[in-house]
This record gives sequence, C-alpha cells and structure tokens, in this order.
Amino acid sequence: MTIENHQFATVAAATNDDYTRTSVRQAFRDLLDRMDPPLQALVGSGDRVLVKPFLRHGSAGPESRLISHPEMVRVVLEALKDCGAIITLGDAGLEKRRDDRYWPNGRVLQEIVKSLGANLVSFGETGARYVKSGVTYPRKYLISRAVLDVDCVIGCANFQPHGTLILSGAVKNMFNVLVGKCQGQLHTLFPHPDDIARVIVDVCAVAKPTLSFLDLTTVRDPAGSVSHIPIGLMLASADPVALDSVAAIAAGFGYEDAPTI
Repeated sequence: MTIENHQFATVAAATNDDYTRTSVRQAFRDLLDRMDPPLQALVGSGDRVLVKPFLRHGSAGPESRLISHPEMVRVVLEALKDCGAIITLGDAGLEKRRDDRYWPNGRVLQEIVKSLGANLVSFGETGARYVKSGVTYPRKYLISRAVLDVDCVIGCANFQPHGTLILSGAVKNMFNVLVGKCQGQLHTLFPHPDDIARVIVDVCAVAKPTLSFLDLTTVRDPAGSVSHIPIGLMLASADPVALDSVAAIAAGFGYEDAPTI
C-alpha cells in the first residue's frame, strides 16, 4: 500500500475461519511467514515488550467481538516468547481486583499470561507521565508508563464498526494508552468525528506501536450489534493506518470516509 509520503507499507494476511486453537495457531504461523519485515527483525531477545489487546469492554465475552479473543492473544504472546522478549500484557480495562463479576474472561487470560511467564498490568496502576502531543491542542497527553517504559509496543486489536469513527481497528486501539478520564474529556472537547480522529491518530503516533495485529475472523455487523459477518482473515503490519485501510476494504467498510484513515 502506498501512503502519502510515498513510502510502502506491507500488510500481511492469512486466512482463519474460526477460533479453535488449532485454526488460530495455523493461521498465525502463516501470518508470521508472510510478514515483511519479519517479527524477529522487530523484536529481539531481552526486549521489553508491551502487548496492547482490546479489552476496554471488560464485561463482554469474546463472542461479542468487543474484546480481543483469548486465542488471538495467546498466539501473539507465544510468538513473542519465541523471540526471547520480556512480555507484559496491559490495557486500560484490566482492574486491580480482576473480579469475575466485572471481567468474566479474566481467569482465562490470567492463565494464558501465567503459563507463558508474562506480566499482566492495568494502565491506571502503573503510573503515568505527560508526553508532548503532535497537535496544537491538547499540548500533552497523560500516558501510562507501561506503554512508555518498554522497547516495543505490539497492538493486538479487533476490527469493528464505530458509531462516530465508522470503524475501530489498530489506530483506535492505541487510544486506550491514555489514563484516567483523559479519553472521555477529549471526546467531550472534540465532538466532531474529524477533530477527535485527529487526536486519536496523534495518540497512536505518540504510542509508536512497533507492530499491530488485527483480527478479522469475524466482525460485528454495522446493521446489528448482535450479528457477525465472517471475513476469515488475520492481518499484521508495522503501519497501523495501512492495516486499518486494508481491513476496511476486506470487510466492505467505506474506508474513504473513515476519519482515522
């Protein structure tokens, strides 16, 4: 894919029809084989790596597509472990108590993280610091130290319809690195889709994801939140904008109108 500064961004793709462990692992191996640059060129032994899944809707189950599927998270962590990385899994939706009443899938994810020797953190618990923005306003963002104090950030996102932004994917996934009430305040300050999208894209640029994976096995139907459309793909790219663009085309979304793209 050609982007505005005339550089090329590679988006790797692999087919995946369901969320059985066998299917997800085979698809992910195919995806790794097609990546350019390869994962080993991006993540080295001893690198501190933060994996950022989409867990904002913590009370939802994976079948809702409102959170990252545990099997997708598992294969990403396994691949990073094979690279010799020191792995942390973190998101704004991870509460300190990790009570099953608030996050019914928490136990599964905790078991995955523990089995692979990784760490599990909530962005709000690790502390945060202000980082200069790349836009006129706001001038700075309050971002979790879990994101700032690592060598690599790896996105593990869902692709889904979004009422304001048309679509939510790899770029929007990074907006959750903001802590406290920052996200809500920014949505209030910038109610117009183009304005909040500009901020969301800037936050993604500040977070600097080294690599993003995007799950398009199924996506929620824009016409009805309880139904799903089978797409049958997994995608990966070092460029989250290119990744979202290709995902939108594959899923039949009008990416030309999506303000984050």
